[in-house]
Amino acid sequence: MKKKIISVLMSLCLVAGCSTAAPAKDNSDKKESAASEVSETPTSAEEAVEKSGDTDEAKKDEDQPEETTKGNAEDMSEEAGDSNDEMAGEMAVGETYHGFKLNDMYSSRFLSSDIYTFKHEKSGADLVYTKNSDPEVSFCIAYKTPYIDETDTNHIFEHAILASSEKYPSKDLFFDIANKSYNTYVNAHTNLTTTYYPVSSMSEDQLMTMMDAYMSCMVDPAILKDEKIFEREAIRFELDDPEGDIGINGTVYAEDYGFLTDLSECSLNALIDNMFPGQIASNMIGMAEYHYDDLTYEHTIDTYERCYHFDNSLISLYGDLDIDRFLEFLDTEYLSKYEVYGTDLSEYEDSHTEDGYVEKVEYIPAYEGDSVEDSGRIFYAIDMEDASDDELIQWDFLTTLINNNASCMNKKLIEDGISNPVSSSIVTDLAKPVLMFAMDYANEDQMQSLKEIAEYTLAEVAENGIPKDIFEANIKETELGTIFLRDSSNVGKGLSEVYNAYWARTGKLDYFEEYERIFDELAGDNEQATFKRIAADAMTPVRSVLVAAIPKPGLAEEHDKELEDYLKNKKAQMSEEEIEEFVQKTKEFNDWNEKELSNNDFLIDIKDLPEYLTSSFEKKQEDGITYYTSDIEAGRGGYYDIYFDLSSLSRDEIKTLILYTDFLFEVDTNKYDTDELTLLESEYLNGFSTGLFYPNKEAKENHRPMLHVLWRGLNEDFDKSLDLVLNVICETDLSDKTNIKHIISQYCENYNPAKSDAYSLAQSYATAAGTTITADSEKFAIDIYNKDIYDYISNLDDNIDSDDVFDKFVADIETARKKAFTKTNLIFSSVAEKTENEEVIKTAANTFSGLEENEETGTSYDLPVLALKTGVIVENSQNYTIFDIDFRNDEKFRGAYVPFLFAASDKYIVPKMRFQMGAYSAGAYSVLRCYELGAYTYSDPNVKDTIETLEGIPEFIKTAELDKEDYKGYVLNAYGDETRTTGIWSDAVRRIRRDILGVDENAYVDTVNDIRNADISMQQEAAESYEKLFKNAAIATVGNEQKITADKDAFDEVLNYKLK
Repeated sequence: MKKKIISVLMSLCLVAGCSTAAPAKDNSDKKESAASEVSETPTSAEEAVEKSGDTDEAKKDEDQPEETTKGNAEDMSEEAGDSNDEMAGEMAVGETYHGFKLNDMYSSRFLSSDIYTFKHEKSGADLVYTKNSDPEVSFCIAYKTPYIDETDTNHIFEHAILASSEKYPSKDLFFDIANKSYNTYVNAHTNLTTTYYPVSSMSEDQLMTMMDAYMSCMVDPAILKDEKIFEREAIRFELDDPEGDIGINGTVYAEDYGFLTDLSECSLNALIDNMFPGQIASNMIGMAEYHYDDLTYEHTIDTYERCYHFDNSLISLYGDLDIDRFLEFLDTEYLSKYEVYGTDLSEYEDSHTEDGYVEKVEYIPAYEGDSVEDSGRIFYAIDMEDASDDELIQWDFLTTLINNNASCMNKKLIEDGISNPVSSSIVTDLAKPVLMFAMDYANEDQMQSLKEIAEYTLAEVAENGIPKDIFEANIKETELGTIFLRDSSNVGKGLSEVYNAYWARTGKLDYFEEYERIFDELAGDNEQATFKRIAADAMTPVRSVLVAAIPKPGLAEEHDKELEDYLKNKKAQMSEEEIEEFVQKTKEFNDWNEKELSNNDFLIDIKDLPEYLTSSFEKKQEDGITYYTSDIEAGRGGYYDIYFDLSSLSRDEIKTLILYTDFLFEVDTNKYDTDELTLLESEYLNGFSTGLFYPNKEAKENHRPMLHVLWRGLNEDFDKSLDLVLNVICETDLSDKTNIKHIISQYCENYNPAKSDAYSLAQSYATAAGTTITADSEKFAIDIYNKDIYDYISNLDDNIDSDDVFDKFVADIETARKKAFTKTNLIFSSVAEKTENEEVIKTAANTFSGLEENEETGTSYDLPVLALKTGVIVENSQNYTIFDIDFRNDEKFRGAYVPFLFAASDKYIVPKMRFQMGAYSAGAYSVLRCYELGAYTYSDPNVKDTIETLEGIPEFIKTAELDKEDYKGYVLNAYGDETRTTGIWSDAVRRIRRDILGVDENAYVDTVNDIRNADISMQQEAAESYEKLFKNAAIATVGNEQKITADKDAFDEVLNYKLK
């Protein structure tokens, strides 16, 4: 879905992360993302740019809905009241608890939680506690950190502060915690207004020790005394041999360089440069690749004195925890030891930006051979620094409505024949808020078109408001979405992002109280006076900009050449004595970097780990249809999956079907027009999506190509939602040539493989080349979503005006969907409360009985055979490598061996790849439910050297001298990684999908629980197992053309997805 599912919380923000991994993997299919990526747009630049290295140890997940939700006020109060009632129930506003004065408490129906806000009277720290019955508990501390320049020192300090502390001495405490604790989230993040440090766990005891370690770094970080931490985390110049060339390295430098040609980052930089010229608000995060000559240790540690004081901090606590225990600890161990400092950041607050209008084309870096046409981004943006807090939240609601498919903006796009995706958003995690309209896949000659669309939209809203049915549907969509708030992991971490951004801008902690108040006011504003007023104000902006960010091939090479010349000149200007000193300094750093010092003082006892159990389900067959149900203790909401058999379709027919799914809800059906469809989707379908699915041979009768359709909704409305789904997928009207042409043009570039996410593509190729449980699904996806489908859609886009081409295309769709959407071999699953589940299945059986049988004979779909080692060239400045290993290739492998892989990640991969070879992130992981082990690098300048390093994992496991305490930590981490919850509904959904995939559940659960039996004495037998397994590793590297071509002999096959 192009629109946001709900705009309540979980801002991804514009964020740079400290951690060790890359985005999670969806093991089910390509397009399916279960029900949403939700963002609190009032504090989110997510739609403008998403920059994040913020993942926790390469957690590779099956598709997992992560979303915002709500129940009614009665449900909320009851649920929130289940946790820690005794302490929280006794609290009273105005009273002080362990030095914290309770300033306010309120109930949030959107969060199904009670929210308590405190001020620590001695230190001045703010604290917000979100109380509910969630067993995953979270802590976060945030600081306001304005970006005073573009050297990226805030980001660097975020990395460096967690390296070590006086209480927890270590070479890298962050990795100690991330790799050796029973955590569900460990990270740190920087955006343009805040830096924050979140951790989560299923254990309150573990959260307490992780919080202690993090807090110790806040008050006494080793970076203040040890410049080598800066050299490792920020930037350093290296010279190993007097006759060699000077090199450049550093963790943040590698991360920032990875975004050299990133359209999202470069375009936002162009926008704020032109919106706020010469002001602090124009400074962009992640620009260290341009400041290698003026980034210093002294300037970096100035960040600490400027910002890191408790009266400039916000602490967030979340979940079913003993709040009295946490308040007492924070007060006694830390906050009571510090007076209010008097932090004053006012000198970094800009004056009002000069009034006016700017129109500019900015050329951004691209490499020769990268796409240029239809590859830019245009912003029409309005300075909103004079808007009130209420108005910014009101704009959040309004931009959501403007993005609705049935809105005046989207109708105008079709009417004017503009196929580019256009969206509106209010962005408040910049130094100054901005209202923006963005056009993607754009060329600079479309600048005026975007401005005209934006001005038309504002004028239409100012005059007529938002159509009532769209507004009412959005209210229902919001209420439906909030039911599923807790159907995800890391909810507390997501909430902390929302609190942080709002607090940094306003100094207040009442975001959800205000959000729900404004929601109710808007819902009751029948005349839409508020929307009309703020739209009318935006029609006459005091300052606005129209900026086109256009990739220009050759600029990236110019940047690289400038760096090369700089390094050559740097050496040329040095005397022989200086060169010798430089070589010695490099050696000293390398010696320091290779020495180990780890910390385990935060560990909890392995004996306290609970036994791993998974959800149950029931399965039955009726009228040739397979029905799955899983009963959960959560009323009202249900999660529904349909799997349609595609066995009778050819490869070309499936490609046509995939393109057809882009039309769903955007083209009329035989019952509804597109406006009605948009409203019905908002009301009845939460997170509707489709995707490809192909279980492996172990799935037996399920070993066949499928189309997976899923959504969430109210069980009481299941009949309506199912009828809507079937009407859309079976009866979308194919006669509307104008709209279909518009959609094909709009989505065409989404299929361009050269612009694929490099890490995700590496995951796909490595998995497809292997034999793990999702290998055939990835083979299937690669076979369909390859360059052929892009050529096919591009050809359609160019020729669909021809009646013959259009008529053939329509006939092909008719054939494909007639074969696909039948009840033959159909699978349906429902996860809901027991009594509601029974009614859902009755309704489903009655409805499915009306589907036709497939009269076509199923044929065997020939999946592609991929090379074991594949290099894939896309438009990227860095590289991303994945090793995919099926542990079933060694029948002696057991869960107790997994901690040794985590030891290799901590003691071998991270130090080697991240600290020595310049990759931003690297590590190893296990996904036992998929029979999968693996290793990865992220934003990595290397190719062949990386592969050789990762191939050395078994040898490290064989020869490593492991510390017993360290090893206990790897056991905790491995077990926590495999047993983390994904949500009330999602845990059950995963269980059903594993059965469809043919996973031996008992063996899987036994393997996970066997992790707790691990012992360091098993090292040699584990090493023998890994040595055998790594010989059959499937390997894929995706990334930069020059670097992959130079190391092409590392692969069995190299594919070039860049367009020639």
